Amino acid sequence: MWWKPPFSSMSNASKFSITGSRNGGVPSTILKPSSISSHPVYIQIHINNQPTKAIIDTGSAISIIHIEFLKTIKHENFQRQTQSCRTANSTPLNIIGQIMLEIKIKSITTYTNVYVATNLITSILLGNDWINTNHIHLFGDQQQLTIPDQYGQRITISYVEPTFINQPALLVNQITLPPYSQTLVDITCRICNDKDLIFEPQLNHLSNCILIPHTLLNIRNHEAKVLMINANDRPQTLSKNTRIGTLSRHSTYSIYTTIQHSMTTNTQQRLNQVHNKNNNRIISNKKDDLIQPNRKNICDRCNEYFLSGNDLQKHLRTECYSDQIRKHIVESTKHIDNEKHRLAVQDILWRNKILFDPTPSIINIPPQTAIKTGDHPPIYSKQYS
Repeated sequence: MWWKPPFSSMSNASKFSITGSRNGGVPSTILKPSSISSHPVYIQIHINNQPTKAIIDTGSAISIIHIEFLKTIKHENFQRQTQSCRTANSTPLNIIGQIMLEIKIKSITTYTNVYVATNLITSILLGNDWINTNHIHLFGDQQQLTIPDQYGQRITISYVEPTFINQPALLVNQITLPPYSQTLVDITCRICNDKDLIFEPQLNHLSNCILIPHTLLNIRNHEAKVLMINANDRPQTLSKNTRIGTLSRHSTYSIYTTIQHSMTTNTQQRLNQVHNKNNNRIISNKKDDLIQPNRKNICDRCNEYFLSGNDLQKHLRTECYSDQIRKHIVESTKHIDNEKHRLAVQDILWRNKILFDPTPSIINIPPQTAIKTGDHPPIYSKQYS
């Protein structure tokens, strides 16, 4: 999906071109390369006659809709099917099924099979399955895309701004920061209520040695708190409504799909066609793609492959490590009422799990018949006479 440059990589590291001719031909005219935008591409569409703004994402093999948004539109024939997906940074994306939706742009009506997710960060995302099926051409430098109508004439669709991309974060009150101090200050913005917004500080405050960390903020009633650090040996005063940073929504995830064995043959074939046709940046992790997995992420007891070391450790702790170790660690920490503290202690104990393993072990040290002295002969001393 859309990601801030550089874009997510493919398994074959080749780049995917949107601008081109239909049916794999060669364009008759030279198309100017699109400039890379620092924001995702939004267009105005109607989904089952419900107006909304959708992200057009050349980095996603599939189209995805948020379950909460799906509930607000008329739909039928929802096919429930759990599928495991992870983002490029191993963040899970929970897909619970598929549904066929009508997507209307101006006078052009299209249909596409859309995956339904519970934690997508936008309402709907249209990926390469929709882009290529409908012969969409994107022109970043012109801030528009084109789509052919029923007569083959290309219709121009202009990009639109999302609900908000960047919103200023302003001080609620005038503040005075003592020298060499850190203070939580109240900020205000136009956003009423939201969570996990990216806060980026204004760089001009660095010249005054006022440090403001990047962070994620939850907004309630247009307000939140931000940490400010005064690294000066004198007080610093900032007036009310001083802009101290910018709030933006997190861009949608760059994902690849992990196809489970429970998926139907038709679904596998459909995704295979999308992957092979587009040669895009999405990695479809079928069994054939895992011929050379990272050996560090394979369980040496059940030979199951995991995407990350963290996933492997979670599996070992719950499945493959000795029940005696697990019992010792649980019994040793059950008196800790605070769950967060208990899990932190358990994590430390798991890293030293060998202390709780009562099973016999063998130290395999090869026997040595002589002391190793390296490149020089052993020290010689005369025997007592």
